[in-house]
Amino acid sequence: MPENVIAFASAGMMILAFRYQKKPDWRLAHIFGATAAILGLMKPTGFFIAPLMVYVCWQKKRYRDIATIVGWVMAGILAFAYYGYSYDWELFKHIVSIQGQRFAGWTGLANIFTTPAFDIFEMNDGWYIFSFLMAIFYSLRPRKNPKKQLLSLFFIYWLLVAVFAGTETDLLPWYRYPFFPFLALYGALGLRYVLKRVNFFTATLIFGLFLTSRYFLANDFRPTTPTNVFRFTMLFLLLPSLLAMAAKTETGNKITKTLLVCFVVLGGFFNSRYIYSAFETRCENKRCPMDKQIILSRAKFPVIDKLFKLGDSTDMLTTRRPWF
Repeated sequence: MPENVIAFASAGMMILAFRYQKKPDWRLAHIFGATAAILGLMKPTGFFIAPLMVYVCWQKKRYRDIATIVGWVMAGILAFAYYGYSYDWELFKHIVSIQGQRFAGWTGLANIFTTPAFDIFEMNDGWYIFSFLMAIFYSLRPRKNPKKQLLSLFFIYWLLVAVFAGTETDLLPWYRYPFFPFLALYGALGLRYVLKRVNFFTATLIFGLFLTSRYFLANDFRPTTPTNVFRFTMLFLLLPSLLAMAAKTETGNKITKTLLVCFVVLGGFFNSRYIYSAFETRCENKRCPMDKQIILSRAKFPVIDKLFKLGDSTDMLTTRRPWF
């Protein structure tokens, strides 16, 4: 999918943009322009990276570099048009017209905030939601750090591109892929922020969001965590921070911090397990909602397979029901 490459390139462009801000270089302008042209030829959405890099150059009043980027992009657009002309010009114009008139509207941003997803299915992934919360938190704070300013610029820009290019309410999350690298960075910043400020409220956020993958490992043959087990586990995890807040002691917060670190590691394990077993989990059903497997999807890595494979689901709903 082209958006995967666009996301990777966007992360690289942010690194180069920071280098450009410290020391403008005409060679970087050529890289900005060539990258925009190549990405645009992969999918027209890729051309959208050009205005962002033009803005970076404009901040330094490097008008020749702006012209360089525009020149590369114009060459990419001409190449794209030539491809359509040589294949079938009328069909090409018809497709571009339809794609360009995809409905966008005022609920687009709200839809992105309320429908976390990585594919055509909604997925209430707690890590995704936590990263979004931290992205909003850091974007609203006064920023003196130039790296964080640049991170906010790239994140908000691609967020707007997703609003303009994607449909208003249809679930087309691949248009969101370009801001996923920045979302991950915000998640890392947020995790560091929370671990430095351990209290009852931050603990509730982490314990409540970082183990959602346990639910996604369930299906009609594999149960999720029993209700009462979840309730007692959650209360047990929150109790030290709650006591620390009431008694105003640091001992409870130290215990909570240790639990938080362990919980993040456990959440990462369940995330890895879900990613590795997503196909088997969804297809262990009356009907498989995915296409047929290919050779790569059947590839096995002995150590990883032993660690993350779910195993046989026989009697998991009755005699072999897992306690957690």
